[in-house]
Amino acid sequence: MRSRYRGQDLPSTREDYQAGFYELYRHEAEEYDREFVKKYDEDLNTTLIFAGLFSAVTSAFVIQVHSQLQPDPNEETAALLRILIHKIDNTTFGDDVPIIPQWSGPAPTIVQVGAILYGSLAVSLFSAFLAMLGKQWLNRYASIDMRGSAIERSQNRQRKFDGIVNWYFDT
Repeated sequence: MRSRYRGQDLPSTREDYQAGFYELYRHEAEEYDREFVKKYDEDLNTTLIFAGLFSAVTSAFVIQVHSQLQPDPNEETAALLRILIHKIDNTTFGDDVPIIPQWSGPAPTIVQVGAILYGSLAVSLFSAFLAMLGKQWLNRYASIDMRGSAIERSQNRQRKFDGIVNWYFDT
């Protein structure tokens, strides 16, 4: 006489029991993996979009601030022209003798702002890099290897899942 569980006959042999167990495991694992991959794929896509937009905006500010980290070439050119005019005609500027302005470097606040902008750009690009690594890892996790027995495929899937736990991917 066979026992019944959830409306189904219980397996009578060890092989039947293992086959039923791994079939149930496969079904549950596929459902969990589908939801897991969908959730984190969407999260990583959002991170990539944000990192891309943030990097673009930060780059615009970096370009603006970078020009202030160097002496203004127009100011130096104007000073040299004043010196040439003074050499040609000493009466143009009166008693004021034009000199080439000495650049003492950028203002400390400009240097600090530049450092913050470069740092935030680096962090943004690094987060995009990590998001791409995460997406590649998810694709690898979601790939199904059809080689081997049901037991080997289940063990391979469990190894991948253990990697999620060990690397705190699902926190």
